Amino acid sequence: MSSKLVRQNKIKRILSDRIISNQEQILKLLGNEGVTITQATLSRDFADLGVIRTFTNLGVQYTLSSTDYGKEIAKLVGLEILNIAQNESMIVLRTLAGRAQGVAHYID
Repeated sequence: MSSKLVRQNKIKRILSDRIISNQEQILKLLGNEGVTITQATLSRDFADLGVIRTFTNLGVQYTLSSTDYGKEIAKLVGLEILNIAQNESMIVLRTLAGRAQGVAHYID
């Protein structure tokens, strides 16, 4: 098994077993298990695993996404944006007719 796969399995187990509110916590727990990585590597692993930040009554918590809906929605939203323009203070997105609200909701 590759070291990346082993590391990502440990990340999944930690997120399933504990409440993690920041990346420093998981880096420390991984370090306790002999896995030393940078924050950038952890962020890439989070993206690969579909880890999301959720807001609960206890505050921010990192959890494993139960679905891949986010990736599918991102693809659809990308198809609805026709043009992106920017200047020093503003970004303007031009969308398909009637789709601006859906794109805005996704961005928010």
